[in-house]
Amino acid sequence: MIGSKVTVSKLKTLTGHNDCVYTLEPSQFPSIFFSGAGDGMVVSWDLKDPENGQLIAKLPNSIYGLHYMQENNLLLVGHNYDGIHVLDWQNIK
Repeated sequence: MIGSKVTVSKLKTLTGHNDCVYTLEPSQFPSIFFSGAGDGMVVSWDLKDPENGQLIAKLPNSIYGLHYMQENNLLLVGHNYDGIHVLDWQNIK
């Protein structure tokens, strides 16, 4: 559909990262999602309380990939040097 318009409305501003956000990933909860950024932080956000993101992990390198595994309730985090990290995001481990 070339030429069709997309309407975008800004609803909230989520602050917290100190560098570019490279990846977003939904959780099993409709209002909760995760972000990963160039600052090495993985943060969970709740759209019901968007002002308060929760730091899950601070890694030494940029985060380029997130994948949520609902069956294990784990978050896989990929970055550019040490490979993949497996996070228990609810227990912050």
